[in-house]
Amino acid sequence: MKEEIKQKLNITIDKYLKGSYSEKDFHENLSSLSLGITELELLNLREFLEVIEGQLERIDFLVDEKEKPKKYRQVIVELKLFLEHL
Repeated sequence: MKEEIKQKLNITIDKYLKGSYSEKDFHENLSSLSLGITELELLNLREFLEVIEGQLERIDFLVDEKEKPKKYRQVIVELKLFLEHL
């Protein structure tokens, strides 16, 4: 299950970075994946994704449209580092 979730997260990240997903699409997919995590062993991943979602929500509400891609990429770097060590 952990590898499946990691793969889905990496696909979501790749789609955003390649321009297939907008910020909204990325955020919605991340949220959907987070809600789908029910295994106790993956609780730390779900909690981390909830923190990431909070960061994305702040970006969505507080950051100028032109700056959003840059801020999203900063969050993605943080997410990728976490996934590498999961």
